[in-house]
Amino acid sequence: MRTKMTTAIVILTLAYPAGSWGRQIQPSQQAGAERAPREAVSRLSSSVVTLVAKDASGRQEILEYGFFVDPWTIVTGYPPFREAVDKGARVSVIGVNAIAYPGNLLSVDEDRRLAFIDVEVRGPLSLPLGKPGKIKTGDKIYLPAGKIAAGLGSPETGDLIEVTTPVPTGYAGLPALDQSGKVVGVVVDQRFKSTPASGVVPVKELAGKLDAYFGDGSDAKKNPAKKTSGAAPGSNRTAEGPTAERESGGQMALQPGEATRTTSENASDRLTPTVRPRVLKRVKATYTPAARAAKVSGTVVVSVLIDERGEIAEAKAVSGPELLKLPSLRAARQCLFAPALRDGVPVKVSASLEFSFSLY
Repeated sequence: MRTKMTTAIVILTLAYPAGSWGRQIQPSQQAGAERAPREAVSRLSSSVVTLVAKDASGRQEILEYGFFVDPWTIVTGYPPFREAVDKGARVSVIGVNAIAYPGNLLSVDEDRRLAFIDVEVRGPLSLPLGKPGKIKTGDKIYLPAGKIAAGLGSPETGDLIEVTTPVPTGYAGLPALDQSGKVVGVVVDQRFKSTPASGVVPVKELAGKLDAYFGDGSDAKKNPAKKTSGAAPGSNRTAEGPTAERESGGQMALQPGEATRTTSENASDRLTPTVRPRVLKRVKATYTPAARAAKVSGTVVVSVLIDERGEIAEAKAVSGPELLKLPSLRAARQCLFAPALRDGVPVKVSASLEFSFSLY
């Protein structure tokens, strides 16, 4: 099946009338689950987020969960999200210690099983993907415990749970892990059609969708991206940050018709810097096949927050053609600056980056 990604604005603050839809979820109390001591739980706790629905009366319920697949992208189950939006839900994405992650864009795969949320605020390190393999009914997997998924503080070491597939109700969106702590799949809500019997979308399918999302949208099975020997599934992912770019040599592939970039630094901190940020590395945004086929041209304005290291900490697409926003965001996040200074001390500063696209 050909894997395609469709893009639309993510509205994470929608309203729905008071009612009894949804459910209060406490995964740590689900039957059939027992704790399995594990390492690196603090990383798991920071990488998992909770999608919280809020009704008109202010009552909040957990809709489902999600987790970071790179510092700017969250994967989650699409059907529960769509059902909530159709009912007018107010949905928020909350991380550990109540960190909110407003959404820029929502991309949905052709199978409509998974959704990828591009967020405004840089998140934690992503979880590593494991080796492709089938997940059958009766297999054991490991899941982050309830207080991790609920976005509370970091748990004690070993605060994970072991479950046997099919996964019990209430875990949708969580990463399914193997004994080494790597992702072997995504738990999905079994109330919806086309759900695997195990209740888990396997990592092979996830990796194909990631390659389509971060690549050019082509079918990963028919035209797989060339990877070095031993490359992990989903390795088209990028950290989308200047640190990773420097480590890879800082090389860029320039293609005809790609975007050109100009900057307009607008310091908006409470304390105006005495030295404005200076561009150290410019990154050009490239046309996606969908934008090129639609012959879309125009300018995308990305509002960014440059931190004290000169890296992008926040990025929001504020205007421009929809098909050009995601490549602009990805390019903006890879730009590097000499940080703004106030009295010789590095400070955070806001700026506007403009990406001008033209096919002519």
